[in-house]
Amino acid sequence: MRSASKPKGPWAPERPARRQRDEGGSALLEVVVAFSLFTVVILAVGSGTMMSTVVASVAQQRSVAATLISADVANATALPFSDLSAGLNPTTDALSSDPNIQVSGSTYTLKLTGATLATTNTKTAESPLVPHIATVANGIPYKVATYPQAGPSGLVTLVVIVTWTSALGGTAKVVGETQMAAP
Repeated sequence: MRSASKPKGPWAPERPARRQRDEGGSALLEVVVAFSLFTVVILAVGSGTMMSTVVASVAQQRSVAATLISADVANATALPFSDLSAGLNPTTDALSSDPNIQVSGSTYTLKLTGATLATTNTKTAESPLVPHIATVANGIPYKVATYPQAGPSGLVTLVVIVTWTSALGGTAKVVGETQMAAP
């Protein structure tokens, strides 16, 4: 009987040695993939947070602009109605350099509405009519411009335009309009 031992010698086939898996490369690949996914998630969360902060800032700026419009209307309402209906003073204020006003001779038209502005006020200081543009700083500078339009039936339409440099870049604008009648 033959022994169950392995044949030895040069004529015996050699069994291939068992190789252990080379997992060093794949472990590194797993770490790189995991780190990449983690980076993508962190960047997405960071972008979302930054965008929500910008959106909140824009909303806050619009809220400030609306408050400035309300305050300007309240200041105009406190004036005597005859002064309000007299409107702006073209000799004191440089109305022709206002980008919201179109000048044709002695007629001043608000570009936004196409309406003729009341411009017979002779007072040299009567806020918010003279000067009709004021800068209010509330963290950032807001330009508040007031435009009274004398209309039929003794009504005065007051248009207030607030502009500022937006958190999104560029110039932002909020417009308010109200009508007032003689008491």
